[in-house]
Amino acid sequence: MIAYLRGQAAKGPYMSFDPVPIVASIENIETANRLKLADEDAAAVYPDPARRLVVLEGYSHRYVIRCEDVVDCTLNRRLNVQGVHISFRVCSGPVVLKLRLVQVSVSYALSRQARRDQPQSPLPGLLENTLAIAIRPIAGRV
Repeated sequence: MIAYLRGQAAKGPYMSFDPVPIVASIENIETANRLKLADEDAAAVYPDPARRLVVLEGYSHRYVIRCEDVVDCTLNRRLNVQGVHISFRVCSGPVVLKLRLVQVSVSYALSRQARRDQPQSPLPGLLENTLAIAIRPIAGRV
C-alpha cells in the first residue's frame, strides 16, 4: 500500500504540492479499539498553506481538511506510537469525521526504536503550520 502511495506521489498529485509527501495511516477514532488486521486507509499528506487546507490522498478515499472545518486536534500516544487525532466537519456540514493519523515510514520507525528520546513526527507540525491551528498536547490512551 505504501509503495502504491509513493508511486502515486511520483506521478504528481492532482494539485500542485511538495512532491515528497508524508505518508500516514488513517484510523477512524470511533473504531480504533476494535481488533483489525490493517488500518482503515493510508494516505499521502499534501499541505496547501496558501489555502489553509490539507489533502489526504488515500488508497481508498480522498480527505480534504480545511482550517475552518477543524473542530478539534490533539496529539495522542497509543502503543508508544505518537499520532494526531483530528476531528473536522465534512463539507462544512453537520457531520464530523474523527480520524487518527500516524506517520508511516521505515526511517521514522527505525529512529523511534533506536533512540530513547522519542523523535517527533513532522506530521503535527505540518498540520499546525498549514491549517493555522494549535494541536493540544498528548491525550490519554484511546
